Amino acid sequence: SYCNPALAKTGCIVDANDDHYAILLDYVDIGTNQNKIYFLTLDKASSNPNAGKTILTAGFTGDIDFSIGTAISTFNQTNSDYFVIAKSYSLDDDEEDSIELSINQNASAAAIITNNLMMDMLNGDGPDILINTGNYSQFNSDEYLMDLSSFIDEEFSDGILFDNVIEASKTNGKLYQLPTTFLVNGIILDAKNSNGNVGFTFDEYNTYVSDTCNGSNPIAPDGGRLDAFNALYPIMSELMYDEDGNVDFENGVFEQIATYCLENIGQKPSGFVAPSGVQDGMTLKLNSFVQVSNILPYLLANPMLHDVTLVGIPSVDGRGLSFTANSSVAISVSCCDEEGAKAFVKSLLTNEKNYDQAFENPILVSAATDLSLKIIKYYNEIYDINLEHASSVADLNSLGIYRYDPALVDNYIAILKTVNCSTSADMNILVIIDEEIQAYFAGQKSINDVISIIQSRAQTVVDER
Repeated sequence: SYCNPALAKTGCIVDANDDHYAILLDYVDIGTNQNKIYFLTLDKASSNPNAGKTILTAGFTGDIDFSIGTAISTFNQTNSDYFVIAKSYSLDDDEEDSIELSINQNASAAAIITNNLMMDMLNGDGPDILINTGNYSQFNSDEYLMDLSSFIDEEFSDGILFDNVIEASKTNGKLYQLPTTFLVNGIILDAKNSNGNVGFTFDEYNTYVSDTCNGSNPIAPDGGRLDAFNALYPIMSELMYDEDGNVDFENGVFEQIATYCLENIGQKPSGFVAPSGVQDGMTLKLNSFVQVSNILPYLLANPMLHDVTLVGIPSVDGRGLSFTANSSVAISVSCCDEEGAKAFVKSLLTNEKNYDQAFENPILVSAATDLSLKIIKYYNEIYDINLEHASSVADLNSLGIYRYDPALVDNYIAILKTVNCSTSADMNILVIIDEEIQAYFAGQKSINDVISIIQSRAQTVVDER
């Protein structure tokens, strides 16, 4: 079965022979934030308990998080017909060297890794299940993946999963990739400053920056046009395609994004880390661009102002909050056993224990609620411990230590249910854009010239696939 490394931050073998291993493991329990130590013993079985099972290969990029790792381990131990083996797709040494001088190393690395995976799939050597490719839109077609829409509709009634996130994951009405845990991207602010909107158009956002933020732009407070562009483009990347799947950078949307960045964001070399808005350890500055993995940022903004919300970053149509898949699952069209792969996906989504140590928003609403309550309980216990030694509640509050109302969980879940778009994008095309757009930002080429080059290069990539 899959040994989930998320369980332990350190481990060492303390005894071993041909038939027996004893391993000492040290890990941090997310619910209590306490270090725990335990022994894991592995004894050789008299016979292979998995003999006769159908092998399903799960190809993954990045790291396997707790929810996926636990699901694989549990599935392998409990399912009598199938066994999942994880296969990593990552850069080799030469590929690592090749991206050192690239403008956007993350996108360049993702492009190489996903290209290798796609080639395996086209050659018939690809995995049955794809893990953690949910942010890479180049996979989202009938050529690579199964449409899971009807499967999800049949297995899950409305409201069990975050249906809005599922809907935002679709490409032309088809659910190729299913996020299992996710992050939410947006601006955290006093609800009265949202004017009841879920997001901003570029004109509305300029007014908000001028009137509410005193000219400090939340998505790029320190400047950086390319960084701002890379935050804005993915949430609108699906608008760069026509009905036939051909790229279309000449429809005006791309120009609006690029022009906004040129005219409203100061220039700065790319590569700085975008601020999270968290400051002083236990407080969060309002009017900040944040990536919310769980309820904590929402809590940190709430002690002194209880009418806090999250809204989407600016776009051409004022769309709302976007999500980024922290982990995801998909099934290849060439899967050796569709029934077995769907059994794994179902087990991943229905077993709440998969999310016991997860720290990102689970796609299962009940699990997201439990995670939020667990975090509030933890911080309220810190409050109670400190209150015993504090002279007053005011003194605690001055240190950024507060008691949080569990009722805030309902507000937070309601905010998650407003997510309506994804940051999924084609990494190969994003690499091209980052290479070409800088000439426009530097005043060396017109936007029309840059768009023409991007259009040609991007369409070539799509055609060659």
